[in-house]
Amino acid sequence: MNQKNKLLRVEQKDKQKSLSKAQQEFNRLTKRIDTLQKGILKETEKMEAFLQLYLSDYAPSIKEVAKLQAEMATQIHLSTEQYKYTKKQLENIREVITFLLDEAFAELEPEPSLTDIYDQWSSITYEESLEADKEHLQDLAKSMFSQAFGEEIDLPDFETATPEDFKAFEEMLLKKSEATFEKQQAAQKAQKKTPKQLEKEALQQEDEKNRLKSLKSLYHSLAKLLHPDKENSEVEKEQREELMKQVSEAYKQKDLPTLLRLEMEWLRKESNHLETLTDQQLSLYNQTLQEQTWALFQEKSDVPYDPRYIPVRDYSLYTLKSGLKEMKQDIKENQQRIQMMKEDLGAMHTKKGVLYVIEVIENTIEAIDQQRSFDLFGFNDFFR
Repeated sequence: MNQKNKLLRVEQKDKQKSLSKAQQEFNRLTKRIDTLQKGILKETEKMEAFLQLYLSDYAPSIKEVAKLQAEMATQIHLSTEQYKYTKKQLENIREVITFLLDEAFAELEPEPSLTDIYDQWSSITYEESLEADKEHLQDLAKSMFSQAFGEEIDLPDFETATPEDFKAFEEMLLKKSEATFEKQQAAQKAQKKTPKQLEKEALQQEDEKNRLKSLKSLYHSLAKLLHPDKENSEVEKEQREELMKQVSEAYKQKDLPTLLRLEMEWLRKESNHLETLTDQQLSLYNQTLQEQTWALFQEKSDVPYDPRYIPVRDYSLYTLKSGLKEMKQDIKENQQRIQMMKEDLGAMHTKKGVLYVIEVIENTIEAIDQQRSFDLFGFNDFFR
């Protein structure tokens, strides 16, 4: 097994003597970390496989559906210049054309001829609908930030703001977050503390003293262990010098977790030394390992939320095999839909054919509206 990938663990040398609790916890955490790291890799590979299938097969079929929707909307629009329709039929046509173009514009860059049709039939123009969408997003963001900070937050304009504007906005949010946290901390300190809280604070202060003591001790230990003069090989000497730079910087920043991580990396190369560590030393390692465990767990959970995977996020709860099978089925259904849409377009050379297609689309709109009403209660999220 590659030394770098070797699982770091305390081995039971003496079969007559059990591992201590700290040693057992160390082994449990390193195994958990190894499992999470493999899980992150597996989850990423799964999402990449979904994305590749989406880009190669699914996305083109979605674009094809959008093109056919735009073509249908155009044909229905042109039919109104050729045939006479009742007021009710024209109302249905208005609803169908705006629905088809809304769907198509979600996937296609609108051509002027299509936006002209949209403007003619929709209650608001295409540009007005874009502006309404932008205002809705800004209102949502304002509401979210206002709830978080308890005050109105001025957002940068999404269209005209420069990268520097967004950077300044990000820094402003960070300062407000820090101020809010400090305010909450001050409010907590102002409250009369119970004996249990005072006892907890005393323990935290003692832990901090031990941490600083361990920090100094660990730094001196690593400095002695990693001193470049201890190595004859130029390659090894350079590696030690680089490690010492990291050790010195971590000590300067009073960063105990990083010092512990650097020592553990060294111990990984010299794994036979693990059994010589005291329970007190292992307890410090275990704290760092626990933090790493939580960080890796969060990283694994966040994999599907990478912006790259937005198109395939709905498949993230599936296994690789079942997810690919489900997407292939969706692709197959899209291909069937494309075939049906082409047949419907072929039937639209008569008024009767146009009215038939309008009725089919009206039924689709009604089904979508019912689905949305059902989801208002959160049932879709519940069953996902």
